[in-house]
Amino acid sequence: MKTKMEVNILLNILVTNRNKHEAKFEKAFAKYREKVIEQMKANLDAAKSGKELKVYINLVTPTSHSFDYNRAIGMVEATTEQTIELDAKDYGQLIMDKWDWTDQFNTTNSNYIDN
Repeated sequence: MKTKMEVNILLNILVTNRNKHEAKFEKAFAKYREKVIEQMKANLDAAKSGKELKVYINLVTPTSHSFDYNRAIGMVEATTEQTIELDAKDYGQLIMDKWDWTDQFNTTNSNYIDN
């Protein structure tokens, strides 16, 4: 199945979705950074006091996928057409904001923030 969408509407949806994505990423990364610092301080305290050392940080790093949004936005901005045809996969990603990486993004972020 395919559908056509006005370029301006598609562009507004993409920008909104990218902004939401970036806000979630930034919030999750800030919490991740706090946890890394907390673990590093605990490791430093253990080293100074002669306790058992853990020299690794076992945290999953949040990942930004802004590139995917920016690529799609750039392609939409570059079109000379008034409408763009979307197939089901395009619609799922660009309109519904369900990308191949969405589940992993949400799972990783759930370690640091509520999705």
